[in-house]
Amino acid sequence: MNSSKDTHEFEAIKKNRHVEVEYPPELLAPIQRNTQAWSDLCALSPEIKQKLRFVEDPRYLDGEGYELKTTPGDNLDLKENFHFTLSAYERLAESAKAHPVLQEFIESSRSLIESSAERIVAFASELEISGNMPGLADEVASGKNRWILRNLHYFPGHDQDIVAGAHTDKAGFTLHLFEDKPGLEFYDGVNWQPFPTGPGHTVILPDIQMQYRSGGLIEATWHRVVANADVKAQGRKSAVMFIPFHKTPYFDKVRFGRQQDLPLGFNYGMPFEKFREMFRDSPFQEG
Repeated sequence: MNSSKDTHEFEAIKKNRHVEVEYPPELLAPIQRNTQAWSDLCALSPEIKQKLRFVEDPRYLDGEGYELKTTPGDNLDLKENFHFTLSAYERLAESAKAHPVLQEFIESSRSLIESSAERIVAFASELEISGNMPGLADEVASGKNRWILRNLHYFPGHDQDIVAGAHTDKAGFTLHLFEDKPGLEFYDGVNWQPFPTGPGHTVILPDIQMQYRSGGLIEATWHRVVANADVKAQGRKSAVMFIPFHKTPYFDKVRFGRQQDLPLGFNYGMPFEKFREMFRDSPFQEG
């Protein structure tokens, strides 16, 4: 993806807590296909959706498949979401044979990841060069089977002002692919600011592994989703892609819990010696 600013990617993402990018025209059709398929899937009955049930991967403390979350709370979102990876494709494709809408969603998800691969690796290469992070592009490319495409649907009919609580993502970086309504904001260390998303451009934000990989020079960005009247009444759909650094240590969720439950901006300005203690070795370091 090409930066829309005449600045090295590393310096832009370090300074602004995100980098604004031109939306690659070759991704428009795959994203439109995938978001339509997600909308069609959301309209199915719960019984059919559960054919693609979420299966946790204990190595990641994450997983792939369909999730339904309906427990309210300060940091719990009322939503349904789907995590798709190429590594889970065969399992999900087999289960999707139960319904043509499920099949279309799984195939469109696979197509979207494949269509975006060249651009994502190119962006990692730009960060590697401008940020002096040797091997980053190869690490991203070799981990393609573990990239996570996440489709989300925040439910309508509520009075919540915040539909996605403040958090950082636990991968290397996150691509904001689609939203049908605005509301995505980032914390600049003092105030909440809207991300500069819109027609023809989008944003990439650094995650917790990027802070580790850069030696603390780039800080993982806290972000949230706020709800306007339309979101409260009609709900909100969006799509992101998490790019994990599969040979880089992972945030230790077992010891430190969910990042949503940690103090807002805990990592901003944190000495790297202290920050690195919050990580565990990657189970994929050798491959």
